[in-house]
Formats: sequence, structure tokens, C-alpha cells
Amino acid sequence: MIRAVAGVLALSCLRGLGADFAPDQPVVEIPIETLEGAFLLSSPDTHRPAVIVAVDLEDASSRWMWQNAKSKFDFVAKLPNVDCIFISYSDKDEAVMDVRLFQSELRDAAKAAKLTDAAFTALFSRLHFAVQPVSDQPGWLPDLLQAWPSSQHIIKAHVPGAEALTMQRLDPAFEWLPWPGPRTPIPLALVQHDACQDPWSSDVAGHAALVIPTSPAQVPYSNGNDTLRCSYARMIQLAQAAKAAAVLVASQPGHDVVQMICNGPGECSLPLVKPATMIGYDDAAKLRDIIMQSASGNGQVAISFADEQVPGYYAALDEERRLQEVGWQKFPTLMHVVWEAQWLVYMQELRQRLAFPALIVPVFQDVVMHGEHGTAAEVTIPDKVFDGDYNILHLDFALGCPGSRDVDCPIWDHVVQLFVCCDDPVGLPCEPCPTTVWAAPNRSYSEGPLSLSEDPNAGPMASPTEWPLPVGHMPFNPAWQGGDHVLEMHNASTAIDANTSSLSGISTSAAHRRRLQSTGMSSRDGQVESDLPGCGRELGRWITPFRRRIGRWLTDVTPLLGLLSSSRCHFHIQTAPWALPWKPSLNLRFSHASLDYQSSVKAQGRPRTRTIKLFEGGTFVADYNSRRSPVEVTTPAGLVKAVIAAVITGHGSDENNCAEFCPTSHHFSVNGHEHLVNFTNAGTTWGCADQVPLGVEPNEHGTWQYGRNGWCDGQQVNPTVFDVTEEVANDGKLNNITYKGLFRGLDPNPKGNPGYIMMQSSLILYLKSESSPS
Repeated sequence: MIRAVAGVLALSCLRGLGADFAPDQPVVEIPIETLEGAFLLSSPDTHRPAVIVAVDLEDASSRWMWQNAKSKFDFVAKLPNVDCIFISYSDKDEAVMDVRLFQSELRDAAKAAKLTDAAFTALFSRLHFAVQPVSDQPGWLPDLLQAWPSSQHIIKAHVPGAEALTMQRLDPAFEWLPWPGPRTPIPLALVQHDACQDPWSSDVAGHAALVIPTSPAQVPYSNGNDTLRCSYARMIQLAQAAKAAAVLVASQPGHDVVQMICNGPGECSLPLVKPATMIGYDDAAKLRDIIMQSASGNGQVAISFADEQVPGYYAALDEERRLQEVGWQKFPTLMHVVWEAQWLVYMQELRQRLAFPALIVPVFQDVVMHGEHGTAAEVTIPDKVFDGDYNILHLDFALGCPGSRDVDCPIWDHVVQLFVCCDDPVGLPCEPCPTTVWAAPNRSYSEGPLSLSEDPNAGPMASPTEWPLPVGHMPFNPAWQGGDHVLEMHNASTAIDANTSSLSGISTSAAHRRRLQSTGMSSRDGQVESDLPGCGRELGRWITPFRRRIGRWLTDVTPLLGLLSSSRCHFHIQTAPWALPWKPSLNLRFSHASLDYQSSVKAQGRPRTRTIKLFEGGTFVADYNSRRSPVEVTTPAGLVKAVIAAVITGHGSDENNCAEFCPTSHHFSVNGHEHLVNFTNAGTTWGCADQVPLGVEPNEHGTWQYGRNGWCDGQQVNPTVFDVTEEVANDGKLNNITYKGLFRGLDPNPKGNPGYIMMQSSLILYLKSESSPS
């Protein structure tokens, strides 16, 4: 089993489990009294996941979640086939009123979404509104929420000689402004003039500026009109110019807090780096009065941003009645629930796919992956794989972490690479092991294309000091330092005779391979090779999530099946050298399809293939394309199909956010016929959040929601496959294959701090079954 259940709750035990609750543990059913009657939570007859939503209306973020029309609209429009149970933390008399309000708000949202009568009825048959508060719920539910706490965002006001005051706050979305910080107290100053007056006359340098509108004309607007005289962005910009350390904005008198937003591209692209938040008008008035008193000699008031741990707001059950965490709530929206629900359905469907017949070959089972070269395993591939019984290969990969909870997982996102090297029939060595990132930390590079020197004076690697950062300021990555020059091989046009190349997928000559091994370098620019035995070619790639442990993916790598060229294969899995430990598990799943891979050519068992190495990535600079010379391949006899398979991801951040957050296109041409993939999802606000149904781990701890350049945090990287059969020349003829990578249709040309394209591409030639290996 890839993800073994750590333990099972005794079915007779309903309470008293406390901190013993752990993900993947099954629980017994409990009756929940709802507005529509009794609902059995964790019923064995449901066969449907469920999400528990416990609402505390004392929490500013929770209130905004129910006030925001888009939050409710998106919930009713996008919730998949799961049950949702809404429970209130209010007192008993108020709990019924709360859930009636929730039900009414969602009914209005469903009408606004223009759901059909059938869709409306189906949706509300799965929404359950508990009439009893959390404290009065039966069974294990109150204990579970106590054991799995959530956080409330608060402001603490430190008053000399008195106990600190605590008040709720609502932060702007962190894709616009940074999260409030630091956590140390900041002196508080009152802005005693129009907050959109330019410049500010109040002395707020080094202080948190408290802004309380004193007339309707001073209320900042956030209605999408960027021509208004005053807006939140304008006010924060002026505070920043006055050297304020932070901004506290009061809500309008008699109104609740709202989430501050920017208006239009002009405002949203302003370089705002100071945190801001909104507090209730009454709380702001208290602070104003304290400031005025302190001016009379009572000492200075200071505030600090803090998070207060409270009983949990969320939990979930999968279709097998096992507990699941719901992740980290980074946005005050009901989409937090939807994303978790989509993941539960994704996992339910994945388990159904895994139930189909397949030959399973375990490779790694919950091993620790840590350090520059991770972990390795030697595996025997069964003979029946080579006898023609199987022609499809999937990687069943799960990624956990030490410990049993999300909080135990590493916080950063990194590339995970799987390499394979099988015994070569003529004894050729495997390609050397690269470092997963393109420049290892604590190393300096000279100007020569192949020279490398260790820096003996390099100190310990820096760590992030403020995270996450606003758009345009990407999180620190140690691999992005060290200047613009990186290592890269300069190769002339490569000619390959596919009739004589090895079936193991190595297209370069033995002499070239030995030269690479002797120099300790590969043709990946900037990737430093180790002294370990060779790793071979990349078979799979994934991206770690931000602090979640639930990932599992089934990746079709059938085009690369030819890399498993003999019965004894060495698998090597690794991530960035400085990454904290992860625990991968991997099964190879061999299956049979009656039709060949993406083809109408009938397969007689496993087709004979020749896998020819094409192009690799590199630093995304002006000469990126000129460094990639054409590859010429002779068409072998008996060819029935040809595909190009490429795994491409972009990383790093120049002035255009390339190559992680900028859209790039990648063009492969065979004899003048172009095929391309265009990563238009990169840089979009919700590009990766929208891919949760496709396997993106939801509700991660960082900036997981942004679209990336060919990848998402917490997801597999699928190979891009082009069928080039029609473009390939006749048997014995020469084929010219070219590649280029573009940014906005042009060669990249960053001013500094260039990004990197991490790519492996291959030409796979399928031969008639009666053909013999050369």
C-alpha cells in the first residue's frame, strides 16, 4: 500500500480521543440534527466525501466569507458531488439563526447563479445545516475540531500599565499586499487628516498609521473605479511615502470590516510593500482614545499583528469514511471548501482508476528523500513486461512527509525528479546525476563555459525573511543567486542514425557519454554532476506542495517506456539539495491497451521503440535558442509511429517574472513542420487553484494559487506529447529536428537575474513488431 493508514480508531470509541485524531483514520457515523431532519455523518451507505464547516461569526474572515457575494456564488456554482455540513460556534439560541442565515444566503446565491431546478435540488440535498452548535454535537465531532485548530487574525494593542487589547482584523488578499508583519510591537500613530491628502502631514515614520474616516469624502473606495479621488491603494501608497511601517484602516461607522482591494491595473501594479489591514470602527475608536490619552503622558501605544489559535473551522471525510485535513485557509472565501471538495473527488476517482487491473512493480515505499541526491533503489522488471503483455506505463506516485499532519511538512515548493538507468546491453555507463536545480548553493562560477570552482568561504545559505511576497516579488530561492553566467555545453548539430542507436534511449555516442562522465558535467547548463554512479534519463517530475502531505498522482509516461530497456533498472529520486525531508512512494503500473499510444495503429503487445535524446533546457537568456543546434535523425526501417515527448517547466524570476510566472511557448519542428506548447496559464491569479480537479493539492500554505510556467505546486508534471508520424521522412532518409523557446513570441532577453527552463525532450520511434533490435 502506498499510503498506509497509520492507525484505526476503535469503532466503539466515540469521545476522548483528543490529540490522537490523525488523517486517514476511519470514524463511526454520528447523527447530525439539521434544518431538514437527521443526517448521518460518516454513514457507510453514503459513498460520498463530506466537508465539515464550523463557522465562528466572531471571526472577521469568517464573516466576510459570508458577506462576499462572489464567495457564495462560486461555492454554489463549483461545489462537486460532496456533502457539506455547516455548524455554528454561536450559543445554542443563536446557532439556529446562524445556519438559517447560511442556508438563505446560499439559496440566494444559487438563484443568482441561475441553477436549473434539478441542479438546485441536487445541490441542497447535499448541504446540511446543523441546528445544534458545535459544543452540542454528538460523538467525536467536537473533540476533532478541538484537536485540529484554526487561526484567527488579530491585532494586539499594547498599552502601558494595562493588559493588551485584542481585536479582529481582515487582511487584503496577499496577491496584492504582503501579509502583515513583523510580529514585534510597532508604535501606533493617529492620522489626523484626510488619508488621501498628498503628502501626509502626520508624522507616522516608523509607526503603524491608524486611519479613521471622519467624513464620507474620506472613506476609501473599492468599487472597481480607478478614477475615484480616494482608494485604499492610494491611501496605502501615501502612507508608504510617509515611511509608515503599516496601516490600520477603520471600517465605516455602523458597517462591518471589508476586504480592501486595488482598483484596476494601475493600482494593482503599484509597488506597495507595507502591510495593511482593516479593523472595526469601534475598535479603531478605542485605539484613538488611547492614543489621545497617551499623548497626555500615559506612554506610547503599540500594536502587533498576531494569529490566535482557536478550535477548528474545517475537517473532511473521504468516501471511505476516513478523516482528512482541509489545509491552510489563505483566503476568506468559501472556495476554500470547494477546493478541498474537488480534491476529495479527485482522490475518489484516482482510487477507482487504481482499482483497474495492472502489473504493479514497487520502487519506493515511504522512504525518506533528503540531501543533494535523495534516495535510490534497484528494481527487477518482470520478464512479462518484455514479452509483449504490457504497452502502457503509469507512475503511481505519492508524496508525504515525516509526521502525520500537514504542519509537519516542509514549507517550500521544489522540483522532484525521478531518473532511471537500466543495464545497457553493451555496457555503456548511464548519464551522470545532476543536481535538481541549475546552480547549487555556495558555489561560484567563472567565465569559462566548463569551469567550476567551489567557494571555500561561502557561508551558510540564507533563509527567507518575509514570505510570501506580493506579485512581482517572488519568494527567495537559493538557486537564483550567483550572477547571470551559468554553465552550458555548446554542441554542433548532432547527427543520429536511428538504425544503430541503442534501444536504451541513449542517442549520444559512447565517446560523448564517457566525456560527460569524465568531466562530471552533463549538457544541462549549470547543473553540477556528482561522483555518484550515473542516474540515467528523467522518467518523472513532480513539484512539492507548500506544507501539505496528501499528494498522489497517476502519470502516463508511456512514451518513455523504452527507457526500461532491461530487467535490472536503477531508480533515483531527488529534489533540491537544501529541501527538508519528504517521503515519496512509487509504483510502476504496467497495463495493456488495445490501441497503441495516441494512435490508431493496433499494438501487438509492447511495441519496439527507440528513444532518442533531443534537447534540454537552460538559462532563459538571449542566446537560449542559438545554443540549441538542430538534431538530425535517420528514419529506421519499419517505422509505424513517431512522437516527441517533452517535460518542460520554467523557474526563476527576472524583471518579467520569467521563467516561473511568465508565459513561454516551446516550438519543436520536424522537417519544417512545427508543433508547440504555450503555457498561457503562467502568471494568472487562480491558474493553479483552478487545476485542483486535475491533481493540484488544495489549500497549501503559500502562493499555491498562481498559475506557473508548465507546472503547479503539489502536482505532477505531465509530458507534452506531439505525434510527428506524418512529418517523418521515409525509411533511410534524414530528418531535421529543431527547438526554440520564446517569451511573448520572441527570444528571451532579460536585463538580469535570468530564469531557467528545465526540460527533457525525446524522439520516440515505434517500429513494427517483427523488427529486431539493432
